[in-house]
Amino acid sequence: MKSISLILLSIMMITLAACTTSEKTKDTQTQTTTVETIQQPPTITEKSNNVENQSHYEVLGMPEPFRSSGGDERRTFYGHTEFKFDSAFPDSAFTEYLGRDCREDWINYDSSRLYNITSLMDYPNIFYLIITYNIPNDVIIKNFEGWVGDDDYILFFTEEEIAALLTRDEAIVLAQFASDKSIIIGDKAYPPNWVYTHTPEDYEEVGITPEMIEEKLELYAEFSFTDDAETAFEEKLSEFVEEEVSFRQIRERNRNRRNRG
Repeated sequence: MKSISLILLSIMMITLAACTTSEKTKDTQTQTTTVETIQQPPTITEKSNNVENQSHYEVLGMPEPFRSSGGDERRTFYGHTEFKFDSAFPDSAFTEYLGRDCREDWINYDSSRLYNITSLMDYPNIFYLIITYNIPNDVIIKNFEGWVGDDDYILFFTEEEIAALLTRDEAIVLAQFASDKSIIIGDKAYPPNWVYTHTPEDYEEVGITPEMIEEKLELYAEFSFTDDAETAFEEKLSEFVEEEVSFRQIRERNRNRRNRG
């Protein structure tokens, strides 16, 4: 296995600031790739308009979900794809094609606490780069040479995942890379944070059904919410599925199953 930069192994969240506009002449064909400015997606801070003396989540009608904002658990709350999809910067072929400035911007990008992300085109990730900069298939294939494997290494890509990227079809890519905690409807993904910060009316509007929520309850119960956040989330979900939701009871039931097993 080829070596990977230490900084990539330590990145736990997406990091990509606005890529500055630059032009790159391609060798014999003198093709030009223009890396345009990437706008930061809307954040909870922007949504709240910095209302004085209120937290961002209070403006959205919910308590702060956690006591701290770091860690893998938080990443799966906010993100709707697997870690490697939007945390592992593409390798040398992408860097050569896009330019090193874009790599540095990726490392400095902070997408934590985005409140309304549902599309892969809403924020910078591998699919976003491929589509936005029309990266050729041969560059994509070359980029992942040495990073294809079927074991559980966190940054390995399977041949099926590479094939999905080559289709440039958002629904197909989501089917390969979506987090198990996200609700997938066509080419849209609704991570736990989206469900947490939106209303039952919002769920219905985008096509989320009570059955879809019920399928995720055991996964939502894994999060270490504050007491207030857990209660507020339970009440919201109970209203939507029309029966009581108790994460504590779900955790106790799962614990009893493990003990019996």
